[in-house]
Amino acid sequence: MMMICSRLLLGVLLLIMIVQSRSLKQTALKNQHLFLVSSLQDGIIRQKHAQEKLKASVCTLGSKERIRLLYIPTASYAIKRTSTVTKGLQRQRARRDGKAKRDAMCQLLSDFSFSIDAVTLDFWDESLKQATSASAWKCDSAVEALDTAHIILVDGGNTFWLWQNIERFSNRIQRVPIYIGVSAGAIVAGRHISVALWKGWDDPDVIRPPRSWKSVRGLDLAKGASFFPHHNESQWGSLVARERFH
Repeated sequence: MMMICSRLLLGVLLLIMIVQSRSLKQTALKNQHLFLVSSLQDGIIRQKHAQEKLKASVCTLGSKERIRLLYIPTASYAIKRTSTVTKGLQRQRARRDGKAKRDAMCQLLSDFSFSIDAVTLDFWDESLKQATSASAWKCDSAVEALDTAHIILVDGGNTFWLWQNIERFSNRIQRVPIYIGVSAGAIVAGRHISVALWKGWDDPDVIRPPRSWKSVRGLDLAKGASFFPHHNESQWGSLVARERFH
């Protein structure tokens, strides 16, 4: 019997952690604030105590004139192979919904009296889109966007598609001061990607799968913990008890 994770964090509550992560040069440690949630629009991030925690974390950035939010919708851009909707329409809807969620987070941060610049980055093709300010935050590449962002918001969708496209940026993601992971974005922040198989919601065949997902590591931002979002004890309790020690 092999335990697939040292700690399993169930997605009923908001997980807020401050962890230390090394820079790219491996010469110094820095704090990274993690907010891992099941839902962005109607989840716990909308509750007052969670917003106070987020505001406090943003305040640790110091006297920034403008806060730079990097929104990652990659997981939601994965094509659903069984859908009757055309690929083009799927992408169109995903971009529309993603922009709405990014703008909602910008509004939330603005309500905290912060000035926000936001850019959308798709890790698949490293394209940068929808800058909110033509003059404030200028970045010409995915690397530059990651290196200059204050907050990275990694949204939900297909965990496996996200993992395939995000792993090459792992070191740089660890340097972004605040990481907000939603659903799939929370799972890839953990140690084990295989958690995404438990419910059967995500299609792993959108990519060429490895021999075994149990050996595949996520970003491990929470230093050994894995995350199981959308948890409901009555619905998923027996599944979690069965799978966590396989």
